[in-house]
Amino acid sequence: ITDGVVNRCKNAKTVCRASFKLRCPTVTDQAKPRTDADWRTYYQRTGDRPPRATLLFALDRFEAPGVAVDLGCGGGRDVVEMLRRGWTVWGADQAASAGEEMRARPDLPITGELHFIRSRSEDAEWPACDLVNSSFSLPLCAPADFPRLWRRIEARLRPGGRFSGQLFGPKDSWYSRDGI
Repeated sequence: ITDGVVNRCKNAKTVCRASFKLRCPTVTDQAKPRTDADWRTYYQRTGDRPPRATLLFALDRFEAPGVAVDLGCGGGRDVVEMLRRGWTVWGADQAASAGEEMRARPDLPITGELHFIRSRSEDAEWPACDLVNSSFSLPLCAPADFPRLWRRIEARLRPGGRFSGQLFGPKDSWYSRDGI
């Protein structure tokens, strides 16, 4: 991200480029912190939903599986699809319940290599990879930490790698929501 505009990563093919001004939402002191129990409830309510379309779009453009990172992996709805397709997956989430819920999924493939990192996305460490997926979690990154996280994503993507995920644009209903 340069001058508030999403640009092409120098070492990666992007799934899409945007030309709108990007604003990172601010986390306020008044925001109610989410507890591990809150996240567990969310994962259980959304666990049977299919993988996100942005992930499927990116996966369909690879000739062969590789190494993927899922930032804000939650209960694993995207992780399951990557494992099912033969990818080695590193899932990162700040909630301990994310790793527990993900590993307890009945549809979790018994084959494949899965690593869980309990960490906020901006603090997580992961190896070089072919895909970074982040479904609706990047906007939750503290604005001061976002540039550092985006640089890490760019640096860890191998040549030909891709990013899939969502960012909140100025017309998004969450754009100015308190606590985000």
